[in-house]
Amino acid sequence: MYSSTTNKHQNPNFNESSKSLYNAISSLLLEIFFPDSHASSSFLERIKTSSRENLPHLREASTATGLEVLNWARQGSSLRLLLVISVSSSYLTSYCKYCCNVLY
Repeated sequence: MYSSTTNKHQNPNFNESSKSLYNAISSLLLEIFFPDSHASSSFLERIKTSSRENLPHLREASTATGLEVLNWARQGSSLRLLLVISVSSSYLTSYCKYCCNVLY
């Protein structure tokens, strides 16, 4: 099972807020669209910097969230597991339609 203490020891830059997928995505986007007032870098430079700093945390957070959803689904009834599977497959189907521009 995912434990925040293991990630703290593996990654010294890991903090509690990076465990949340919402916080990881927010920090990625906030640094791009709402930079510090004293920052004078261009938009592309902010994208590079924010991506370099926040993408590792995003990977950790998405893994943690996936494991939390999986544990949540396993703890419930078979209907909960069916809900997770159906929402996941609906999301993947719509994502594939969007990416491939294929009309089913």
